[in-house]
Amino acid sequence: MELKPEMWTYLTPTDLGHTLVTTVPSLLQSSSGALFLQERNKLILTEVHNIHPSDAYKFQFTEEVMKKLESASVINLPDGGPFAMLVPLTVARLKVYDLVGVLAIGPRTKGRGYSRDHLTDLSALGRNAGIA
Repeated sequence: MELKPEMWTYLTPTDLGHTLVTTVPSLLQSSSGALFLQERNKLILTEVHNIHPSDAYKFQFTEEVMKKLESASVINLPDGGPFAMLVPLTVARLKVYDLVGVLAIGPRTKGRGYSRDHLTDLSALGRNAGIA
């Protein structure tokens, strides 16, 4: 999924969040998605798709996970939790990234994993969505 800069003016933050949480998991054949936005140094759940909010809240953003996200690294998570992948939504500032949110994606259907191409594409998506 590509977020073209000329389209950003037509999307409200709510529309963008909804698009990320519904379209990206669908394209990846994932079971679910959730969007967490950064507010006062905390990640707040703002939207879910095919997952109950209480299940999404079960995920713990540990200090180690936060450091990886703040370095703009997509995180492939071990099996068993509500999410299989965390995509940082960032804004680049010189050589530092500001974390503005996280797109959490559930496991892929039929037991398939995510490929390196998925990681690369999701990393680019996180940078573009963060700017938007």
